[in-house]
Amino acid sequence: MNYYIFLIPILSAVILIISLLAKKMEWFLNFATRLCIGGVVLYLTSIVCSQALLPCHVGINTTTLATVGLLGVPGFLLIVSIETLSSIK
Repeated sequence: MNYYIFLIPILSAVILIISLLAKKMEWFLNFATRLCIGGVVLYLTSIVCSQALLPCHVGINTTTLATVGLLGVPGFLLIVSIETLSSIK
């Protein structure tokens, strides 16, 4: 009978840890998806801008990919805006 006192908190802690890990996995998958799609969109944006002779050539590196991965569309717009404004002289 006394082991139920220890079993219930341990079982509750295990369920809590599993639910927290599931949330982190969901966040990681969201980040990875945005990172991959953002990298492709940055690449296509650079190609289209170079073909149209627009002053926007975005380099794809860890900083730009991390920005797009964390922020999504606002991060993409931020990177393209900064690159466009820095190339206008």
